[in-house]
Amino acid sequence: MEKSKCDKETSEILAVASAKYSFLKNGTQTIIHFDIDESIAVDGNSAPYLIYTYVRCQSVLKKSDFNNVTPLRPPGFEGQAMNSDELNVLRLINQFLETVQQAAIELAPNLIANYLYELAQKYNYFYQKNKILESEETTKRFRLMLTQATGKVIKEGLYLLGIKTVERM
Repeated sequence: MEKSKCDKETSEILAVASAKYSFLKNGTQTIIHFDIDESIAVDGNSAPYLIYTYVRCQSVLKKSDFNNVTPLRPPGFEGQAMNSDELNVLRLINQFLETVQQAAIELAPNLIANYLYELAQKYNYFYQKNKILESEETTKRFRLMLTQATGKVIKEGLYLLGIKTVERM
C-alpha cells in the first residue's frame, strides 16, 4: 500500500476511534462534554493513547522475533519472582473477562474503556521502568508474553467498543 494511502487510512481510523471513545468512556449518568483536544491526545484517556500502547506492544514483539509462545510461564520461570510492575500488569490482565462481563450486565461500555486506560497506563509504566529485550532470557520471555497479552487485551477491548486498531502510528 502506498504511504499516503496508508497514512490517510490510519488517520481516518484514529479520528473515528477518538470520537467513539470520547463518548464511550463516560458513564450513562454522566453529562458528556466533548473536547476535541482531549479526544485526540496521545497521552491521556483517549483512543489514540490506547492504540499507541497497542502499537508499542506490537513493535516490541516484532523487534524480538517473538513467536506466539503457548504457556504463560516459560519453563524454568516458576522460581523467579516478578517485580511489582509486572504484577500490576498481570493482575489487571486477569481482570479483563470479569470487567467485560460486568460491562455487559450493566450495559456500561465505560467500564471497558476505563479498564483499558488503566491497563495502558500500567503497561506503559512497566515499559518505561523495565528492560524487555535486554533482559536475561527467562525474564525476557516472560516480559514478551506479558507484552503480547497486553496487546491482545487492548485490541480485544477496543474491538468490543467498536474501535479498530492500526499496526503503526
